[in-house]
Amino acid sequence: MVMLFCAQATNVAAESDNNCSSSPYDRLIMVGDSLAQGILSGIGKEHRRCMNIIDLTQVSDGLLNTSPEGWVARISEVLPNDPAENSAVYMLIGTNDIIAMRKNRKILRPGSDAWDDAYREKLERLMVGLSKLPAEINWIELPITDRDRKTTMMHDRVRAMQEEAALGRVNYRHLNNHIADLDGFRFYLAREDGTKMRLRYKDRIHFTRHGYEFLATTLLQGR
Repeated sequence: MVMLFCAQATNVAAESDNNCSSSPYDRLIMVGDSLAQGILSGIGKEHRRCMNIIDLTQVSDGLLNTSPEGWVARISEVLPNDPAENSAVYMLIGTNDIIAMRKNRKILRPGSDAWDDAYREKLERLMVGLSKLPAEINWIELPITDRDRKTTMMHDRVRAMQEEAALGRVNYRHLNNHIADLDGFRFYLAREDGTKMRLRYKDRIHFTRHGYEFLATTLLQGR
């Protein structure tokens, strides 16, 4: 069973002499869809006081709605001018990337070899662009889902292609080892005191408020 270990937050006041050592960046840029937006909302006050947090999330967005070059351009516009500023990009997309796409006047159906090839090509362009940005790039693993069989299969497929494309180019941040176990998808996490925390929303894709807080804490502590 997955166990939830609650980290104690560092109390940080607003004065300039306060300790911000628990916050790993000067600037954090969150990029992606509604799942990324949820993780952003889960970042605690102790980090918000110490980091300049920029929201580049958009509900229902993804690699089939915005081009690879479009994503890179969005991020480039908010990167700091000062190279000494410690900046990081956290990116999570893919939940919405399970629909048909058009290429050369042909409709490519999800699950087909032609669709896979076209999606890999988009990922290749995106990863090349991200790897050239002057910031730490973190690609967040697409969380495991448990919807209908076709949706779950496509999310698994997209996740595998994303991890393959990220290899050697950006930091690939695993999440599912924290929110799933040998039985796969889980609605709850067990706390150390034996109580349970509701992790996932009833649609079996999104997370609860406590779930997003857990993901944000896990990502920042594991940096």
